[in-house]
Amino acid sequence: RDLARAADLYKQAAEQGLAAAQYNLAVCYHRAQGVERDLAQATGWYSRSAAQRNAKAQYNLAVCLLKGEGQTRDVEGGVELLRRAAEQGHAEAASVLAKLQPSEGLQTLD
Repeated sequence: RDLARAADLYKQAAEQGLAAAQYNLAVCYHRAQGVERDLAQATGWYSRSAAQRNAKAQYNLAVCLLKGEGQTRDVEGGVELLRRAAEQGHAEAASVLAKLQPSEGLQTLD
């Protein structure tokens, strides 16, 4: 597989506003697949895709926000994105939401 070529194609489609391509490009940056790892780029592309109601992007962005990966930690924003993804049927988002306890903070994500 040519991951660099895939990342380039995702970027071309992502720049045209395609939510799935934005999500896939974010994953490339997050996991260093075909591009250098860049958490700021990853969260930026997750955010664009999440704004288009992509549940996987909402979940991944939520985890980044809860951990402070790629941008300042934002618990409230992360929990809200988890709720949005869970409402769309994202099982892992629902599971993480169920585990979060106000008294415990976000220890389950560290």
